[in-house]
Amino acid sequence: MVPTAPLLAIAFQLSSGCIAPGEYPVVDADIDPGIEVRSAKVYFRSDTYPKFYFIEMKPSGAGLRSVLPRPSTATERIVYYVETVDVTFTSVVGAEHVLEVSTDCAGEDQGEEVASVPPEITVGSVEAGGPAIPPGFEAAGIIGTLASTGVFTGLGGGPSIGTAIAIGGVAAAGTGGVVVAATGGEQEAPPGRDGSSTTPTTSTTPTNTTTTTTSTTPASTTTVTTTTTSTVTTTTTPTTTTTTTPAPASVNACFSASFPGNSCNLKLDAGCSEGPIASWDWLIDPGSAFGGPTSGSGPTVNRTFPQCAGETVHVTLTVAGPGGASDASTQAIKLPVSQKQSLREVELVSCTFTSFLSSRELSGSVVVDRARLENVRGGIPVSHVLLAHPGEHEVEAFLTATEEGEALWTFDFSSCEALFSTGLEPRQGQVIASGGRRIVFRLNGRAGERLQFRFRLSR
Repeated sequence: MVPTAPLLAIAFQLSSGCIAPGEYPVVDADIDPGIEVRSAKVYFRSDTYPKFYFIEMKPSGAGLRSVLPRPSTATERIVYYVETVDVTFTSVVGAEHVLEVSTDCAGEDQGEEVASVPPEITVGSVEAGGPAIPPGFEAAGIIGTLASTGVFTGLGGGPSIGTAIAIGGVAAAGTGGVVVAATGGEQEAPPGRDGSSTTPTTSTTPTNTTTTTTSTTPASTTTVTTTTTSTVTTTTTPTTTTTTTPAPASVNACFSASFPGNSCNLKLDAGCSEGPIASWDWLIDPGSAFGGPTSGSGPTVNRTFPQCAGETVHVTLTVAGPGGASDASTQAIKLPVSQKQSLREVELVSCTFTSFLSSRELSGSVVVDRARLENVRGGIPVSHVLLAHPGEHEVEAFLTATEEGEALWTFDFSSCEALFSTGLEPRQGQVIASGGRRIVFRLNGRAGERLQFRFRLSR
């Protein structure tokens, strides 16, 4: 049986979650009276990176509060959820929420939902090997990071063992001795009974000690020799493993995209990547409209498109270093509208499609090209009319009011004569039917559940 969540309300509901660029998001949580919360974390990520990071929530009035890092200009949405652990060590994970980052939010009265003064933030990493600073966020306000191994690193200095470690997912302080043992650092061995060192570098010490205290028959001498051989083997094995196997050097993948002269020439530069990098491997996927994915190598690559009209290209950079170290970064890059394809010179085409939520207890929103938002109610077919340029377009849909239980969300383009012959291309969500001009997704009824697909219009 799933335990009852101790959270009554969390700031930034999906129907109104919005923050202006340059602001620090604040997540507030109200605690149900009578429930003692041992710890609470906010897990968050940018829509440009798949892995979550976390920040500990702290008491604030009658509830809890956490300030997230400031999103960078590459982030259009922040995905986050809250996990709590009570005094019985029962963990409850809340639903995912989406916070839009848009200049349209500037000037809105958001009360205490944003922080204007740079806070002191410690960011935790869920998985090993990822970037220290969460991709898609700025380093401003972050005073240190907590790796998945439990090692805290201040941005102004090196790692600090014993300052803060993760025990069963809960941050704790002060257990420095345990951390030192876990890290396998070199330590001075205790002296032998005769005052000599018993480290593996003096392998004859057990023999000398035993011979001094046991001086009888040859049979005893044989026993001493056997004991000495076993002792040296047992002592040397773990010491060699700990001190002679260096950890692989850390590498971080990072890149930027530009379009010189607002052209259709995509220039990718991995100059912001960090570490002793030996190779750069690129995967550039503009979708079937441009012939599918291509690959490249080196710190910079270029991909020129014959024409572009706002299509989205997915780019993944994988870097590798010595000792098997590697890291990857993925971005969704929107191509510009080239001068040849400017809206003043290109004839706009009309496209009408319908969406239908099968359950009357559900409601949601449909977003076209990340700009146009239309709300829908379950059980009622909704017609969406577009007047857009030829080329690639994107549809995202997410639930705002939910009910547990499966439901279907159908999108029908039968009335869209300008739909390109490639049809509808699913990108996210569970597809149960897709063919030509119609696509059907299965939903679980969870808050914030999201689906995505693309289509292309022709003249």
